[in-house]
Amino acid sequence: MALPLVIGTALWWSPISPVALDRPAEQVANGDVSGAILAYAELSESWANDHVRAEAAWRAGRLSSLDERDPQQAVDLLRNYLEQWPSHERAGEAWASLGTLYERRMGDSLRAAEAWEKAANTDSEHADSSRWLLAAGEGYARSGKTTEAHAVLEQAAEDPMVAARALIAQGRVLLAEDPAQAYDAYTRASMVPGASDLVGLARLGAVTALERLEDYEGALAEVDAALDDGGADASLFRRQHRLRATHVR
Repeated sequence: MALPLVIGTALWWSPISPVALDRPAEQVANGDVSGAILAYAELSESWANDHVRAEAAWRAGRLSSLDERDPQQAVDLLRNYLEQWPSHERAGEAWASLGTLYERRMGDSLRAAEAWEKAANTDSEHADSSRWLLAAGEGYARSGKTTEAHAVLEQAAEDPMVAARALIAQGRVLLAEDPAQAYDAYTRASMVPGASDLVGLARLGAVTALERLEDYEGALAEVDAALDDGGADASLFRRQHRLRATHVR
């Protein structure tokens, strides 16, 4: 074989080949996910250019997180990617993937919340940024970090796409310590345009907040108004019956 051909062949199969990122993708297509993860990880540590190495590191972590067989490996790969390439275009998504791993695979709501908040702060222009904030707020709430939860959910509520869910979650956070603020959050949630599927839940939350304030007549009036507006929810009927039976004659 002629020397130029040997060199050309070697370069084609090297980390600087224009198809270097395509070869692990072919392994995935052929069902060898573990081999592809290893190949991407090796490519990320090779002498390829920075663009290829960063992309390979991201793909290794992301593919491992989707594989679900070894969550710790996925965490390690994603964290390695973020340590080496903190400003890469996929960094926000990597933090979000970490959040999902911590919550769903490791049961660590606090670390999940921190990762999701980091995702939103890293890539605030991402289409899922507000959803990451919502997930972070809910994770903080599950962890008992009410101050952090309240702050992050207030940020999430600025996006109409998740505002109702964020305000309902905020209402739950505030219910025990400040039912008056919880009532405000639930009321705001019930008035978010385009969130008709959540109105019943929001108004039920408002009723609960009024009960915590011992404003039973106000709570009953809220239930009656919700039912008059067409909110024929079984929970509202049960609450109406209980209020009339125990507090309001």
